[in-house]
Amino acid sequence: MRATWKGRKRNPWNKTAQRKNDLLKKLAEAERKHDFYFRLYKHYTSNIHYELDDRMRAPATPLACRAGRV
Repeated sequence: MRATWKGRKRNPWNKTAQRKNDLLKKLAEAERKHDFYFRLYKHYTSNIHYELDDRMRAPATPLACRAGRV
């Protein structure tokens, strides 16, 4: 006899639907995490770009060196 749940036999279609829902939840979570880390990386790389731009334009003076810009 097959396994039962609350007196009903398990239906392979119900099992498939549950698995599909579980996979959709995992996919949504993975997309959410991907979007978060993608935005974080994009922000990080744009900050590096602007910092390098500032350093390239900054004059190499002793004052700029003390300020940490060179």
